[in-house]
Amino acid sequence: MLGISLPELLIILAIGICVIPAKDLPKIIQFVAKTYKKAQDFYYKVLRELNILNINND
Repeated sequence: MLGISLPELLIILAIGICVIPAKDLPKIIQFVAKTYKKAQDFYYKVLRELNILNINND
């Protein structure tokens, strides 16, 4: 959805582990996961709305 490949995600994760304290890591992972899920839901909701309105960008 966002165009992030697995190697890029692993690099971001490695940097995050080095920078973020271990006690805060679970909270941050949970926040990122919830935010990603909300963004994904919003994205698919918009796609459904556009399909209902028959708007094509092609």
